[in-house]
Amino acid sequence: MFSIRLNFVYTANNDQNRSKQRGYDAKINWQPVEALTVEAFYGRLKATDGNNLNEIRRPRSSGLLAVSYRAQNWHHQLSAAYTGDSADIFYPPVPPYLERVQMDAFTLVAVTSKVFINKNVEAFAAIDNLLDTQFEEVFGYQRSGRTVRFGVKLQLN
Repeated sequence: MFSIRLNFVYTANNDQNRSKQRGYDAKINWQPVEALTVEAFYGRLKATDGNNLNEIRRPRSSGLLAVSYRAQNWHHQLSAAYTGDSADIFYPPVPPYLERVQMDAFTLVAVTSKVFINKNVEAFAAIDNLLDTQFEEVFGYQRSGRTVRFGVKLQLN
């Protein structure tokens, strides 16, 4: 006979209390002229676990501002995405073996340009994390710095 016993020691299933999430989002899209689009987003979140502590890796605020410009076959976009500070768990090798830590807020700026060569071919260039911001979304795991991408997309119908 084969049996499996599951032990949810590190999941939310071991918490008898309920977590709570409350918040709001606001989004605006504005197109002052046909070629220009401005998009803005802001979100606010209060997320607590069963012990009434802020949930880990859940920033209280986040936002985005993006400006896009289209001209004939070209499309350009500049964006800035904000992630507020958040808590995480650090597991040190010595007691107490578990510490709550605070991770800093960060803003990531990106720029993208693409040209539509024809209806099936598009060439693009993009720079992510333009300002080379140092940030972590999980404590102890540094994310990539500035990244440059370019390529060609081919759509087969």
